[in-house]
Amino acid sequence: MGFGFTEEQERFRTKVRDFFKQKIEPQAKGIGENTIFPRDIWRQIGEFGLLGVNLPAKYGGQPGDNVMRGIVAEELGRVDLSLAFTLVPSYGTSLAILNGGSERQILEWVPDLIKGEKLGSISMTEPDCGSDLSLMRTEARKRGDYYVLNGEKSYVSWGLQADVNWLFAKTERDVNPWDMTCFLIPLDLPGIVKSSFSEMGLRPVGHTSLLLENVRVPVEFRMGEEGRALADAAKVFCQTRMILSLSALGLAQISLEETIDFAKQRFAFSKPLGKFEAISFKIAEHATLLEAARWLCYRTLGLMEQGVRCVKQIAMCKWWSTEVAFRTIYDSLLLHGHRGYGSDYPLEQRLRDIIGYEIAEATPQVVKLAICEEIFGKEFRPFC
Repeated sequence: MGFGFTEEQERFRTKVRDFFKQKIEPQAKGIGENTIFPRDIWRQIGEFGLLGVNLPAKYGGQPGDNVMRGIVAEELGRVDLSLAFTLVPSYGTSLAILNGGSERQILEWVPDLIKGEKLGSISMTEPDCGSDLSLMRTEARKRGDYYVLNGEKSYVSWGLQADVNWLFAKTERDVNPWDMTCFLIPLDLPGIVKSSFSEMGLRPVGHTSLLLENVRVPVEFRMGEEGRALADAAKVFCQTRMILSLSALGLAQISLEETIDFAKQRFAFSKPLGKFEAISFKIAEHATLLEAARWLCYRTLGLMEQGVRCVKQIAMCKWWSTEVAFRTIYDSLLLHGHRGYGSDYPLEQRLRDIIGYEIAEATPQVVKLAICEEIFGKEFRPFC
């Protein structure tokens, strides 16, 4: 049983951290307050090869494994949470197309997603449908060689700025409440009306409402078979939830490191803050929780690499990592006093951003349901 990184993975982390520190971090300052996603920065990350780790080389991917993909997420989380969040549609859309798309769809989109030239997005949530996807109302009615889509998707990340959308809808053949079909559609199709939401954090992500009014989608835009969308999505979301988990921990770790430096340099009553146990014990607690959460994540990625079913562990990672990250950033802000509360320091923005991570891709309550189902069995589900 091994709990360490391989030499290759350690070298990879050093390479990634140096790149982010030297090339991306200087450009990333202040982007959290902007509503425009910095595509130029994203292209640089793609050009460096970090958006195709463990994806097929023939489409532009790079050698690697699940752990190395987690390293990218953790290290980018140390730089900026909106940038790290963008790994979700980048990898997520690429993985979805590779898993369920046609060769034509793969060639059209995946190489550009890997290079950072194109940006993907995912549409599942609706005004009356969040975690309970059985309530989905968006319809896709087949008419010969095309579908007609009608409905509304809400809180679509990167909806205003993305090029392509992985969209879920119900066809006439999706009779079971949990049956649905997915499509890969360019977001410049006629009939798509976009409007943005004003949110407290992750502002460059630009959450959007997509109103679909008789949108004609060719049959070849469908991903996989009708009614199979959830099964295909599960293969993707196990990966993207790990990206969220580790990028959250990356941000919490850098926040704690900054707080440690502050506690060494800031004096009160003729002593540095770090000498007061009320401060040092709090830091020790968060360092321990972060270490435990981090190894839970990497152990889970190791299990995934071995092909082990780990639904419970992935759900644990999503809940506990974002929970620990929130607590760490919150206390880091408090330990900085009024400086942490001010906008001259990044902690107040980080606190707003990390709350979005707790909600994204399943709220704490939903992932706890998944954990309970694995512990008690499906017969203990509170829903049918």
